[in-house]
Amino acid sequence: MTAASRVIGVLWVVAVLAGPAAQANRSDEPGTVVMQAFELRMAGQVDEAKRLLETAVDANRADAAVQFELARVRFYTIFTNTDGVNLGPAQKAIEKAIAIDGDNPRYHFWAGKIATYYGIQKMHGVLSRLEMPGQMNKAIKSFERAVALQPDFHEARVDLMGLYDRLPWFAGGNKSKARQQLHKLEQLDPVYGAKARCEIQPRKTSAEKIAIWQKVVDAHPDNAGAHAGLAGAYMQNDGAQAADTQYAVDHLNRAIELDASYCTELLNLARYYAQAREHDKAEKAIRRFVNFDPAPPVALRANGLRQLARIKKAQQKPDEAKALQAEADDRRNGRFTRCPRQTSTRLRSNHYDREGLP
Repeated sequence: MTAASRVIGVLWVVAVLAGPAAQANRSDEPGTVVMQAFELRMAGQVDEAKRLLETAVDANRADAAVQFELARVRFYTIFTNTDGVNLGPAQKAIEKAIAIDGDNPRYHFWAGKIATYYGIQKMHGVLSRLEMPGQMNKAIKSFERAVALQPDFHEARVDLMGLYDRLPWFAGGNKSKARQQLHKLEQLDPVYGAKARCEIQPRKTSAEKIAIWQKVVDAHPDNAGAHAGLAGAYMQNDGAQAADTQYAVDHLNRAIELDASYCTELLNLARYYAQAREHDKAEKAIRRFVNFDPAPPVALRANGLRQLARIKKAQQKPDEAKALQAEADDRRNGRFTRCPRQTSTRLRSNHYDREGLP
C-alpha cells in the first residue's frame, strides 16, 4: 500500500461542534438563519439548508457564522448526489469565514477537515493527484492553527497527528511531529491519547488496541469515552470469540449509562453483529438505537433503519426491507440519504459523527 493511499486511514469521522446559537430576535437575522440551517441539516434536509444559507450570504457576505455553516453544508453534500463530489465551494466558503474571523479555532479545524477530504478526492484523478500535496499541506496548516488558538482542541490535534504520521514528506508528513502530538494528547486527555496511540503507526493489532483501552478504563472507570473506546476495540477484533462480543456489549452499555450520546455506537455494534451474521442481535441493537430516549438525530435514526433494511435483504425478506427503506426515507424527509462507504484501509469501526452525521 502506498503512502498516498494510507492517508485515507487518517479520516476519522470525529465528534464535532453543535451549531452556533441563535441570538437574534428576527428570523432573517444572520444568527437565526444559521440555527435554522443547522436544524434543517440535522433533519436531513441538506438542500434546503444550503439554499437558505446561500440566500443569507447574498444578503450579508460579511457574516462569518453564515459562511462557516454554508461551508459545512456544502461539505456534507459530497455524501449526496446533489453537488457531485466537488469540495471547491465548501473550501471557498470556509476560507471566507476565516478571512472575516481568523481567530476562531473551529473555522480552522473545518478548513483542515475540508482540505483533507479534498486532497483525497484529488488522488483519484490522473492529473488532479498532483494537487494532493498542496491540499494536504493546507490541511496541516489549518489544524496547526486550530491547536495554536485552542491547545485543548483534541479533535484537531488527533487529525493533525494522523496527517503527520501517514502522509509522505512532500505532502507534509513528519513522523517526529506525529510523536510529539501523540505525547501531547496523552498528557491532555486519556481518551484522545488512547485514540491517537491506537492509530499511530505501526498498525496495532486488535489485542494491542484492547490492551491500550483497558488501561484507560482501569485508570478512569467512570469515563464514558474510555468504555466506548474499549467496546470499539472488541468490535474490531476480527478473531473475537463470543466472550469478546459480550465484553463489547458490557462496555458499550456502561458508556451509554454514563453518557447517553454514546447510543450512536449501537449502530456500530449492529454492524459488527451483521458481519458475524448474527442478524437477530443486529436488529435488536438497531431497534434500541432508533427508539432510544432521548431520541437521536433524525438523520441517524434514518440511517439505522436503512442498515436494518440491508439486513432484511440479506435474510431474503424483501418486503420487510422495502418497508424499512420507505420508513427511513420518510423519517429523513430529505436527500441526505447515503453514508460514506468504509474504505479498504478500515476506518475505526466506521464511527458515526456524534453531531448526528455518518
